[in-house]
Amino acid sequence: MNPRVYAAIAVTLVSSPFVAIAQEAAQEAASSATLAGTPAAAVGAANAAPEALSTKPAPEPDAASAESPAPFQLALWDSVQIVDAARPIHGLRLALPYSRNSDVYGVDIGLVNRIDDDLEGVQLSIAGIVDGDMKGLQYNWIFGSVEGEAQGVQMSAVNLAGTIEGVQLGAVNYVRESATGASLSLVNVAEGQMVGVAIGVVNYAPRVEGIQFGLVNVTEHLHGVQIGFVNVASNGFLPVFPIINAAL
Repeated sequence: MNPRVYAAIAVTLVSSPFVAIAQEAAQEAASSATLAGTPAAAVGAANAAPEALSTKPAPEPDAASAESPAPFQLALWDSVQIVDAARPIHGLRLALPYSRNSDVYGVDIGLVNRIDDDLEGVQLSIAGIVDGDMKGLQYNWIFGSVEGEAQGVQMSAVNLAGTIEGVQLGAVNYVRESATGASLSLVNVAEGQMVGVAIGVVNYAPRVEGIQFGLVNVTEHLHGVQIGFVNVASNGFLPVFPIINAAL
């Protein structure tokens, strides 16, 4: 046999154990690398999770609960009160001395009471301001104002209303538009139509359907009766007449 063949066989026999050992070492290294990579990935994922959570936006407050009615309000000022001014009160509100809320349905007691929208119920205070409508009783010692429509009774030294259906009692009653019912005051003024009865020292409305009773009664269009010291009605049986004037 050729010596080279013997040499090749010898080399193969000698090197085979070392080759096997090298292959086993390579396989163990590969397995170790795989196992080492798995915790690293897990650690990376764990580190990434808080970052993902930290970028999640905070939940917004529930708008419905923020504006839900509250049964009770106690206030020193509109910035110092137990219920936010944007929330309505369905129950009792105490303003000591000042409070402000969107609506009040119930009883409103205080020194100065402000309502941004509507009042339904009873308001008892020194001064009361309603920027919306009022249904019920508004009793204020000095000043009472209803920006919209007042339905019921308005009692104060000075009463102001957009329109009124009911009764105004005070020293001065002023209605920007129409007044329906009874106005009893020293001065009764309605910028629109007055339907019903006005009793005072001075009574004025551009159009009257009913009765004006006072020292001075003035209207442009009378459909009823004026009783007083001076009665002025453009369409009366005389434009100016003492004691009584009338027109149909």
